[in-house]
Amino acid sequence: MVSGFRDRFKVLILAFMVVTVGIAIGGCRKASEDDDAWLRELDIAQLKKAAAGQASESQEHAKQALSRLSNGVVDREPLVINAGLAYLDSGEVVLVIACFDEDRDLRGWYIEEHLRGADGTMTHLEERYPVFAATVATPLYQALMFPIELRRAGMRKDEEAWKDYRIWALEEALRSCTDSRQGDDPNNSAGEPLAMEMPPIIVSVPEPNRVRVLLSAYDRAGHRSEPYEIVVPAWQLELFKDAPHGDS
Repeated sequence: MVSGFRDRFKVLILAFMVVTVGIAIGGCRKASEDDDAWLRELDIAQLKKAAAGQASESQEHAKQALSRLSNGVVDREPLVINAGLAYLDSGEVVLVIACFDEDRDLRGWYIEEHLRGADGTMTHLEERYPVFAATVATPLYQALMFPIELRRAGMRKDEEAWKDYRIWALEEALRSCTDSRQGDDPNNSAGEPLAMEMPPIIVSVPEPNRVRVLLSAYDRAGHRSEPYEIVVPAWQLELFKDAPHGDS
């Protein structure tokens, strides 16, 4: 189920990579001032929209991001505006994330989980997902969704698969840079974008008094945002009642 959704969203993820590399940086060349100004205004408009919403942690974080933009200093630390789980109409599950990063060098997320067992013992998990490894620069503000697998008992991130993905992503970024310099077509001989399927992102369903799930953004320099607690929207709680639950 999730793998099929991941295939469909591969195009979205690749498009994101192309936009951030091609527009924000232009492969290895600096974007034009006009492009950069246009993207910045678009991001600011989205932040203002988020800041004008109902009172919530997300609204406060959007206001904080706008405040950072007006302080005359390029803030290095990323800021998670919102994070949550959602079922799509298809029955597939996604992690919905909105994040701000003024110096635009995001590399991925940390998923941190605190699970209370039936005997009261606590298990702590922390897994890093370099979802932006192939990008040269990320937008000032972005709202994205990623297909996930709901954690079952004993499930952990596939470290080797993510290592392979990160190596591919770095090679792809270098290839894109080289092709841009040489004026080559960045597609393969069949005319299709080169791609590697992103390995699964594994997340537990939050559960009051038993499972807390936190997300932090990190960047190329190692800065890490304050954790944001992942939630299931109230109107989706019924959909998650029979979902698998992570355990140690």
